[in-house]
Amino acid sequence: MNAGSHLLVVEDDEDLRACLTVVLEEEGYQVARVEAIARAARDSLESLPPLRRSEPEDQRAVERLHVLVTVTVEFAEEALAEAEKQLALLGERTARRGPGEGR
Repeated sequence: MNAGSHLLVVEDDEDLRACLTVVLEEEGYQVARVEAIARAARDSLESLPPLRRSEPEDQRAVERLHVLVTVTVEFAEEALAEAEKQLALLGERTARRGPGEGR
């Protein structure tokens, strides 16, 4: 992976997540935050001006945008849930091994 690449840091410890974000950004990576992605997608949809139902082009554009926003939010939420599940599994495996094992 090259500097300038986009990354999503998933970590349940907020302080560690913030630290990783700072380090990665200093290395030139663009770090996305799932909460910010979901919020921006929802805000974009909510900020649309009222549409005239008589304009089919407007209605179709809004329907497409709604689908894109919904998919984006769902993907971000699914990615976060999967990452949290993998972190939990890793924590369980590490706890079973005990200190100093498997290194």
